Parts: sequence; C-alpha cells; structure tokens
Amino acid sequence: MTIDQIIQQIRINCPEIPNEFIVGTQQATARFGNNTFGSPTHIDLAVTITKAQQVGEILKIANQAGFAVCPLSTGNNWGYGSVNPTDHRKLLILNMKELNKIAEIDKASGLISLEPGVTQQQLAQYLAENNWPFMAPVTGAGPSCSIVSNALERGYGPNPQTDHFSAITSLRYFIAHPEHCHQEHYSAITSLDGDCDKACDCVEPCHCQAGLSVVDASHKWGLGPYIDGLFSQSNLGIVTRATLRLAPIPEKFCSFFIKCKRDEDFGLATAFIKKLFIAKGGELGIVNLMDKRRIISMVAENPNGKDQHIVMSDEQIATITKKYDVAEWMIMGSIYSTKESLKGTKQFIKKHAKFADDLLFSDSIKLPIARVLTKFIMKERRSQLDALPLSINIMLGKPNRVALRLAYWRNPRVEGVITDNLRPDIDQCGLLWYAPLVPMNTQKMTEFAQFVRATTPQFGIEPFITFTNLSYDYVDSTIPIVFDLNNPHAVEQAHRCLDTLFDEGIKKGFVPYRLNTSQQKTKLDPKAPHWQITNLIKQALDPNNVINPERYNPRKV
Repeated sequence: MTIDQIIQQIRINCPEIPNEFIVGTQQATARFGNNTFGSPTHIDLAVTITKAQQVGEILKIANQAGFAVCPLSTGNNWGYGSVNPTDHRKLLILNMKELNKIAEIDKASGLISLEPGVTQQQLAQYLAENNWPFMAPVTGAGPSCSIVSNALERGYGPNPQTDHFSAITSLRYFIAHPEHCHQEHYSAITSLDGDCDKACDCVEPCHCQAGLSVVDASHKWGLGPYIDGLFSQSNLGIVTRATLRLAPIPEKFCSFFIKCKRDEDFGLATAFIKKLFIAKGGELGIVNLMDKRRIISMVAENPNGKDQHIVMSDEQIATITKKYDVAEWMIMGSIYSTKESLKGTKQFIKKHAKFADDLLFSDSIKLPIARVLTKFIMKERRSQLDALPLSINIMLGKPNRVALRLAYWRNPRVEGVITDNLRPDIDQCGLLWYAPLVPMNTQKMTEFAQFVRATTPQFGIEPFITFTNLSYDYVDSTIPIVFDLNNPHAVEQAHRCLDTLFDEGIKKGFVPYRLNTSQQKTKLDPKAPHWQITNLIKQALDPNNVINPERYNPRKV
C-alpha cells in the first residue's frame, strides 16, 4: 500500500479518529522525528488514536500492508530515544498521548489504573485534587513524561517506590499476531473474575474500575506464567493500560545532604551508604552520590560558554569550587518515615557520617528549605539555588523540569534556561546517557569513576558522575553525555565517547541496564541465548515483525 492508501484504510477502520490526527510524512517527521542524538528520524505517517481498541485496528492494517508500528506515549524519552528507525518498511507512529484516562481501583490501598498518555503532572494533579494520600512515581525527566512508559522501560525515581516497574501490578495490552491483534489481552485472574466487567470501555472512570479486576490489581504475579513481564523493555506488544500500587505520603519526610570536601573520603561515603541501606533501607528512597563536576553543572554556568566542545580546566573548577563552596562529593537522599522512626534514622546518620564536612537535614516539608540550603551550599548568586528545593519536591512526588537544565549545558541556542518550558529535543539539545550497573563496593565504584574520568575528556565530554543507590548491593551510575547537537564534530565525538564507554565498560563488568534506540541494534548480539529466546517469543506473538522491529530484539541481517 502507498501512504495515501494506508491513511484511507485507517479512516475506514477507525472513523472516530479526527482527520487532523492522521498526518503524512512531512508533518509526522516534524512532530515526532526530533531527538537528542543527531539528525531527525524519517517517519512516513503518524496516527493519534483516541481509544484503546484502535490499536488493534492499526495492527490489523499493518499486518496486511506490511508497515512497521512504533507506539509512543508522550515521546519524551530524553537521551534514550523514542522512535526506533526501521528497516526498508514504512514507519507509522502510533501516538497514544490522547489515551490519558485515570481510573480509581482502590483509593485506600493506593491502586490506580493509568493509560499510557497519563503524564507525571496529570497524575500528581489528580492525586492532589482527589485527596489521595499517595505520591506520584515521578522522575527527573519532567511533568510532560509518561508514567506508564517510564515504568515499562524499568525507570526509577526518588520516592519510596523507587523501581517503577515493580509498582505495576497488572497490564492490558495488544499483540500483533494477525489472529489475535483485534482484542485487548489481560491476565488469567481477570479472565476468571466474575465481578469484573471485562468489556467496559468507559469514557470516564466508573463503578466497574474501567474493566479491571480489583483482585488482579492487588496481586502482581497473577495466575500461571507471568506474561506481563514480557512487555517491559521489549517490542512484544503494545500496552494500553497499567495498574500501579502507589507509595503513601509518609507521616514524616526528611531529606539529607552530606558534603565531603576531600576526594579520599569517597570510600567512607560509599561504605556509609551501604551501611545505611542495610540498616534503614525500608525508610529510604534513592540516595545519590554526586561528584564535583556534576554539582557544578547544577549551580553554575558553563565557564567555557555553551558553544565550545571542551571540558573545564582544573583552574576553572578550582575557581567555581571556591566561589560556590562545592564539595568533592555530595550525598543526597530522602527518608520516608514515622515520627518515632525518623528520630532513630537521623541519629544513625549522624553517628555514621562523622567523616562528613557538613551534614544537613531538611527536618520537614514545612521547613523554609531554600533559606537553609542557601547557607549550606553556596555563598553567592542565590537565585541559582532554585534547583535544590525543586529537587526536594521531586522526592515528594511533585514533578518539575529542574533536572532537564543539564541538557542545555552546551546548547548555545537557548539563553537563560527557564525550567517551566524545557523540551530538549525541540530545543536541539545534544544528550546521550551511559547508565551502567556497578557493584556496591568501594573498589569497583572507584574503578568506575576513574574509568569515566579518563575516558570522556578524550572526546571533549565532561565527566559528570552520579551514583544512584537503589539498594545495598548495586548502584546505577548515570553519566550524561552533553554536547551541541548542531556541531557535527561534537555529535561525532559524543557517539564515539558513548561507544567507548560501552565497549570498554563491559570488559570491566559495567553493564548498562538500559540502552538507547541505536545501541539496541548495534550493541546486542543476536546469537546470544537470551536474544535467541526473545526472538522465538517475538516470532510467536508478532510473526510479521510489525511492532518496533529490533527494539531490544536484535536480528541477524
């Protein structure tokens, strides 16, 4: 079929979709092709659906016409990419942004059902307006990003439900198999539950919980094989609804900040964090350990200017360190607790963080945080401290764009970054992520920090290092590769940097937990047993390879 013929068939099969929601190549590429990697991705057409059942109709046409389908929730997967370029076939973007309904399952238990288009801001607002005593599972990606897609990508966030996929208790989805693509699928428990109206397609949330089984929503593992897990980091189906168990708003919240002014205290800091998680892990969100350069990127402007592809000199770093009283390493974490338990946790931290040069507790969400942090972190230019109170808001499930400022470190086209209106792809920011898992021990973490600091400057990339501690036995280190997207040399250097980090890192045991859309094709061995099994499952569920070809599913050419 030609593009025009495909569009005509979609209009016949899905008459409820407004004409303006179906666009051809030029508009589709302009709207959905931007990324933070390089040149825009070519897209043949895009369809914004308005009902979940339309997914099945699009898949039916795709099987017949032979085009590939790339589903998007909001399309804001900064630094990793949302659109996976296909082989020789036409590419259709299935935009699910209008699938943004929220349905209450059990308010008292924090069980809530979300469609893929529900954003962090929408959920946080819903919870506040309806007096839910629970927090939205937000991330630093910002208010416009999808809750469901982040969870399916195995993203994480700062509040107590740190692992967002673990918060998912049930899914609804479509598969592309020609004989089964017409209907929405769900768990065996929902199939058996006579109290569940499985045919419900409510415009608004209703008494039948939008067709979801309350029993299924409260029991993640279901009955029989755990099929829901197949749709995390995969191209095996298209999720149209997810039920999540939210973390409750704690009786007491307290953030803490620990400054280490000597690099040799790194080992003491990592040992402290491990000890803290072993003793008090049930009361903690994530704990970040950030190095000096990463802190500088939060509180100061790029001293080289945004149009230069060079790293900061030792002299520049020393000047900024003195001016803003920046530590060599900073620990930043959060405690979610009761009044009685909080006192004991704070005493534990004070007792075991004696190596620290400074220690601050925010004490409560009512504390004038900005004033206290002004005294603690910086001596000058207090207006730049907005980032820290906003970071604390994220810990409380209130999304904002403060973390996105990092993407603009080398973007000369945007002056005076305003945190209320940031779109890294539209603003032509260059951003890639290197996010390997690192064993939670001082030796390996030191080796990793040295590896990054020795590697990235070779390509003109700042070695911004953050260790995100999710448990006492492993950490995820997020290394942002920030560059000028309109500078061809910088783009080439950035990709070479990421390739080197990946290739050399795996030799040292540093394996990423997440890859961007390009790496999924080039860095995974289709001959490896895991991917052979994945491909067998793909052939069974999607024999025509319709959904997102090669997304976490490398194929031998």
